[in-house]
Amino acid sequence: MKTCDSRTVAAPENLSKIEISSSRLLVSTKTAGTMTKPPNLVSLSEYSSWSALVESFLYIVNPSLMIPLIEGYEQPQLNGVYKNVSRLTKDEKKLYDLEKKAYVLLTMALPKEIFQFFKSHKRSKALWDALAKRCEGSDQLKRSKRTLLKKQLEVFKCLDNEPLRNW
Repeated sequence: MKTCDSRTVAAPENLSKIEISSSRLLVSTKTAGTMTKPPNLVSLSEYSSWSALVESFLYIVNPSLMIPLIEGYEQPQLNGVYKNVSRLTKDEKKLYDLEKKAYVLLTMALPKEIFQFFKSHKRSKALWDALAKRCEGSDQLKRSKRTLLKKQLEVFKCLDNEPLRNW
């Protein structure tokens, strides 16, 4: 290392270490997201941790972005006909904007390979729920997985002659 004007300058032998660490940083920023980009879903097997990151990201960007994901969004109608966006009231326009932003952020977080399976879902809640159902399964499947995990843990604990309830 050389010092010039109270700044440290890396010698050529240290450049490869800097390049390696910056590429690791790029990978972690891509999967974890930034203040302006949502975390990317790398594979469907990582859905549970990714969904928690996305919820945190949306809450940081704008806590109201969770409204379309939780409650869903239906475009307002007048006499059975959908209102044009230009005719929406101030509150309806706000909900419309939240829906569009939530949908765009979700689609930005999905790679093309994954999004192609879900592109028929045009609303953020529908997309969010479809991802959850595909990755976590139905309620019945979740119960079956929990039961199986409990049985496996009991078998593991039986070696020590302790039932699961003592944990």
